[in-house]
Amino acid sequence: MNRHNVILLATLALAALTGTGCSGSKYSMRLQSLRYPASMSGYLYDEDERMLSEKDMEVIGEFNEKTRLWAMAWGLATLNGESSDQELAELINAAVEKRGGEGVIDLGFSSETCGINFAPAISILPLWPGCTSIQASGTIVRRIAANAPSETPALPPKDDGSQVSARR
Repeated sequence: MNRHNVILLATLALAALTGTGCSGSKYSMRLQSLRYPASMSGYLYDEDERMLSEKDMEVIGEFNEKTRLWAMAWGLATLNGESSDQELAELINAAVEKRGGEGVIDLGFSSETCGINFAPAISILPLWPGCTSIQASGTIVRRIAANAPSETPALPPKDDGSQVSARR
């Protein structure tokens, strides 16, 4: 075998090992222990199932929480178990409680792989752990108090000089 063939074979072997980084984790978000209403849109519903829009709610603050999910055997055996959902829900609950909110709108999730997943050659082993970083973000809101002053302007005066208000 000449030097050119050895270099070619070594390059192909290195490329094959580098491309084997297939670690990761498997998860599904249910957030069953979330104690506050949450929506991926800009709306929530009240107790009477009436839609609350931006004019019915005030923004208290934003939150951005992050957690990691671990698995082995290429994502088939999760290491976090059901605690991953509970952990993320508790982080959201704590953020809402801390700010005195009543719910979350514009809830979003993003995920990215951890650096440990890119270990060439080792990650093909089923015992090598894989990791996914999950980030949850949203806007914490509360309802505007019902006794807040109305922004509805008064109606123009009647012909007889008396004024009628739009408030009831």
